[in-house]
Amino acid sequence: RPKQSEDTIAVPYEVLAKEGDADLARLTSFAELNPHPIIEMDLNGKVTYVNSAALVSFPNLENLGMEHPLLSGLIDRERNNNGILFVREVTLGDRFFRQNVHYFSESQIIRSYTLEITEQKKIEAHLKKLQAFYSCVLAQISEGVAIVQPVTKKILEANQVYCNLLGYSRREIQHMTLDRITFEQEILEREIQHLSNDKIGVTKEVSYRRRDNSLV
Repeated sequence: RPKQSEDTIAVPYEVLAKEGDADLARLTSFAELNPHPIIEMDLNGKVTYVNSAALVSFPNLENLGMEHPLLSGLIDRERNNNGILFVREVTLGDRFFRQNVHYFSESQIIRSYTLEITEQKKIEAHLKKLQAFYSCVLAQISEGVAIVQPVTKKILEANQVYCNLLGYSRREIQHMTLDRITFEQEILEREIQHLSNDKIGVTKEVSYRRRDNSLV
């Protein structure tokens, strides 16, 4: 089993059980078997506990000490926040982590729970690129165009022509749904369902309600 130096606790469950402290062994096993890294340190910056997941994910944690991105700034943050829980994102090379930090005033311990969110960040970056691309395309179309979420009917994106047609700003239109600005709700529902099922474009005349309640 992976172990740290004598300054850092990484005690196997079996050892605690043999020593007769079943309650402590059971509690320790929860952290030890957790697939996400758990790290504890005192207010002097000394790492006092790491679970197996932390040892595997951050093998240089003890060597870097307070210079490690997961530990850097935690003590100063504790002094400024008076022991309040906080969450931050930490970057390690090309990997991203969400770190939940708890301060225990009685034991003077800082405990960190870390979750890798690299894939989530990649998806977010990809979606931002797609949004920028669609925004660029929409801006160049001379007709009013909107991108709508078919289930909620929320307007995700609209070009300036569409906004001018209805009398709303782009910021306002992105907080609206189609059923708020259109009539013939049954026809709209039917056409959206048809489009979702068949993936085939449809052409349909629909009346819109402008900001001043006039129709277009």
